[in-house]
Parts: sequence; structure tokens; C-alpha cells
Amino acid sequence: MEPAFGRLAVRVLEDPDLVEVALVGIGDRIGNGPPLATERELLERAAPAAWAIAQSRFVDRRFLGTAETDEYDLPKFGDAAVGLTTAFHYSAAHPSAANQKFIAALKARDANAVVNYAVVGAWDGMHVIHKMIEATGGQRDGVKAIAAVRGLQWESPRGPVRIDPKTRHIVQNVYLRQVQKRGNELVNVELQNFGPQIDWGLDK
Repeated sequence: MEPAFGRLAVRVLEDPDLVEVALVGIGDRIGNGPPLATERELLERAAPAAWAIAQSRFVDRRFLGTAETDEYDLPKFGDAAVGLTTAFHYSAAHPSAANQKFIAALKARDANAVVNYAVVGAWDGMHVIHKMIEATGGQRDGVKAIAAVRGLQWESPRGPVRIDPKTRHIVQNVYLRQVQKRGNELVNVELQNFGPQIDWGLDK
């Protein structure tokens, strides 16, 4: 794997318009093969000289992503992740009272819990389910349950959200984020709020 990865790193010097990568997590496997290296290990092994040249040539470019810097994966990157820019709907560093309350409650249950978008998604999903049960009195009534949450709005740890009554999907803020180091911890610091975004793929 390493020689092939090195050749790909060298190809970055060919000045591509886009570099798309699939990030491999620690312990992940392909089939019954051995655990794969972490992202940091791959970066350290893959043609470091060529990578240094590429960085000097691409000073006017940025690496953009979405969930690649998820809080669960950030420790695997190490300091190589500092400066990476992503646009996503949640950061554990989101500066709101609702998020701080959520994190405090989660850590009280499990001090080692990782706070990320998946955990917040589960929390919000249970909030919607609770509202459905509340509206139906615990009875099986799909029509009433859906009607109860169509257009529902609440303050999520990710920020203000609502259910689009047309698509029945969530409308949520999307934030421009940058990985920064605070003490010994890597965090996704929000730089800009793009405001509430619908699911554009369903708005037909």
C-alpha cells in the first residue's frame, strides 16, 4: 500500500483541479486483512519530500471537506489536521448554551464519550420521537404523529433547527470550520455561519 500511496502523493505535483481522498481509520480492515494504518501514519510515510513541494506550490489553495475532521477521527490525524477547513452542520466547539448543556450531560453519563454529529443526531431524533409520542398519547397513529412534527422547531446542540413541512427533512445551519489546537485538543472552530440550509437534493 505504501508505494502506491507515495505515487499518488507525487501526482499531486501535476497541478490537479481536485484531490479526492478516502480517509482510513485506525483499526479499519479490508476483508480479513490486518488493521490498516491511521491517516497520520499514512501521511508520515507517503513521499514527504514531494508533499513538501506540493505544499509550497499550493499556497493559494485550500483543502475543503465536510465530515472528514469529525471529532471521532481528529485524534488520529494529529497536528497534521491543524488548518484543515470544512463545512458541516455541527462542531463540538459550537458556542451555544444548549450545546454546552448537552455536552455536560453526556460527559456526566460517560466521561470518555466522544461528542460528534452522530451523537447530536441521535439526540435530535429522540426529541422528534418524543414529540410524536406526546402528540399521540402513545397510541399508534402515524398520521397524527407526522402532523405533530411537520414544521417542528427546537434549539438543538447544533443550533436552531426545524422540520421542513414539505420534505419532512431537517433544516439546519451549516458552519465553515477550521481545525485548531486548544491546549492538547484538536477542535473544529466555527468561523462562519451560512445560516439555515434545507436538504437541496429533496427540494424539487
